[in-house]
Amino acid sequence: MTDRPTDTHLRDDDQHDADLRNDSDASLVTRREELRVRTEQVARGRVVLRKRVVEEEQTITVTVRREELEVVEEDAADVSAAPLHDRGSDAETLGSDRAQDEARRPEARLSEARADDDVEMVLYAERPVVTMEVVPVERVMLRRSVTTEERTISSDVSHEEIVVEGDGLDHADRLDT
Repeated sequence: MTDRPTDTHLRDDDQHDADLRNDSDASLVTRREELRVRTEQVARGRVVLRKRVVEEEQTITVTVRREELEVVEEDAADVSAAPLHDRGSDAETLGSDRAQDEARRPEARLSEARADDDVEMVLYAERPVVTMEVVPVERVMLRRSVTTEERTISSDVSHEEIVVEGDGLDHADRLDT
């Protein structure tokens, strides 16, 4: 027998060559981390709008008027001799001659004049009257608005690198990505 390869042996060698060709196309996929940022809405604070009553003293100056009495005396010679009925006497109501005769007597006229000469006068004055009135002063509202600003976010991220190691490789055959 000779040492010739058989057909079966040849097929195994061909298969090995085919496997080598397929293995020459081997590859790895590298990965890295990427920083992704999103936002979420969270409660930032709470605001309550509330009224409270604060008392303070307020001083206002107000002008008030009042009537004052002034007594003016005149000489009797300057006063015209007006009839008694013009000064408010009851002489006209007497209506009879006898009443007129009594009115002419000096003592009757004097007593009548005393009764009619009473003068009453009411003096008036203004006084401050304080009332409280509630009036609107201002309206205070809470209104939300959105403000946009840029913020820089930093974080450490990782990535993969390929290192080729083996016998019979020189430095040029190493691959770093």
